[in-house]
Amino acid sequence: MQRKSSLQRLGLGAAAAAVASLLALGTLAGTAAATPNILALKLEVAGKELAGGARLTIATTDLTLANSFWSMTCTEGTMEAKVGQNGHTKNNFDPITSGVFGGGSPNGNGLCESPYEFVTSYEPEETSELVLNRPPHGGREGEGQALWRFPRFKLIPLADVENPGGHKETCDITSNQLAGTFPVNDETPQPLVVTFTGARMHLKGDHGTECGSGKGASPLLSTTLTLTSDGSQVEAVLYDHR
Repeated sequence: MQRKSSLQRLGLGAAAAAVASLLALGTLAGTAAATPNILALKLEVAGKELAGGARLTIATTDLTLANSFWSMTCTEGTMEAKVGQNGHTKNNFDPITSGVFGGGSPNGNGLCESPYEFVTSYEPEETSELVLNRPPHGGREGEGQALWRFPRFKLIPLADVENPGGHKETCDITSNQLAGTFPVNDETPQPLVVTFTGARMHLKGDHGTECGSGKGASPLLSTTLTLTSDGSQVEAVLYDHR
């Protein structure tokens, strides 16, 4: 039996290695082609990305809190915030530094429409923030996902405001987070308008009889929040992060 020379054996080995390399490259190319684009959410003004620390104003004209015993509507509401993180593949977050509902001075009290003329203040126990994320499953359009974390409203009937401490019937309304949505796609920047519909909050601790009790006492919050930065409309858009 004729033995193959060393050169022949080397040629066959080189050919096998070349075939293996081509197969590997084909597999990698196929994998790359199958990998979907990694879309990130970006907040911008007039086409310019907002940098971390940029000032934000979050405004509402239709915030409603309601349970089975009463309802309250604030036609004026403003929260001041700043950009915490922007343009990443997951979760833009914007810490809220103050909030006024129903008019009044910063960090002051406002009067909202309700049967008890509730004087309303925004007093989070932990740092409150608005968290924004892409549509689920990496979609290119649809509804982005929003979380309003640690909102807390204190409501005091106007008739009790002048009472000394311990004699005010206060409704302490809180939540760890509320879920909302906003429109976004990867083609046209959309005005950043976040909608919360029937998001459940809780009455905390001891509270006044005006707040309600038992079944049906947990208030539901609905509102539309519009974001601006230094007076200009903030827009949201998806882009390829790769």
